[in-house]
Amino acid sequence: MLRLTVVCSGPSYTMEGDLTSAGGTFSTDAGVIPRVLYGLFQKLAEDGVEFSVKCSFVELYNEELRDLNGLDYVEQTLQPMSKGAKPTGGLKIFDDKSAGVVIQGLEETLIMNAEEGIAVLKKGSERRQIAATKCNDRSR
Repeated sequence: MLRLTVVCSGPSYTMEGDLTSAGGTFSTDAGVIPRVLYGLFQKLAEDGVEFSVKCSFVELYNEELRDLNGLDYVEQTLQPMSKGAKPTGGLKIFDDKSAGVVIQGLEETLIMNAEEGIAVLKKGSERRQIAATKCNDRSR
């Protein structure tokens, strides 16, 4: 089975854009992720192959990994970090020689179409840490 890992990093609007669908496809103001999801599932349907697609959403914020779609999300956010403490979310990142970079403990959601992937993205986006920066007081 093919394993496809898409890692996206960048400004929220560039990655997400407008997440509403327009006639079964992405809107004209959609970001990178919705475009990739719709393109991926369109190609899978055209090829008529058996597939399995899993989606996850992890955030690295203040040197702490958090699973934004994990069932234990509330536990991750309720335990404050003291200076020098290890992250409490239970996620561990390491390099596996056969699988590549792996985040142990990261929840993966099976999705069957682009709309289900967009739902995972929306859920995770609602949980993201958002803070202003010195460069932009509305930075997301």
